[in-house]
Amino acid sequence: MDPVQRFLQTKKLMNDTAVDALGLRAFLFTLKLEKCSTIADLQAMLPDFGKALSKSLEPAKVQRLLAEFRTRLQ
Repeated sequence: MDPVQRFLQTKKLMNDTAVDALGLRAFLFTLKLEKCSTIADLQAMLPDFGKALSKSLEPAKVQRLLAEFRTRLQ
């Protein structure tokens, strides 16, 4: 997959995951996510992504999701 497709696909998946886990509480995170324009930007968002997800998911699931997204963004 080319880098642009990987970026777009991962950004959408991060957004969908946050919305599924948080509902309306994901709004501020999704606004920050929309400002991302590179893979490096998405990588920089991972700590905030983890914090947001930890509000409604078990720590083990958050860690699995973060590991999956780190792999996608390499």
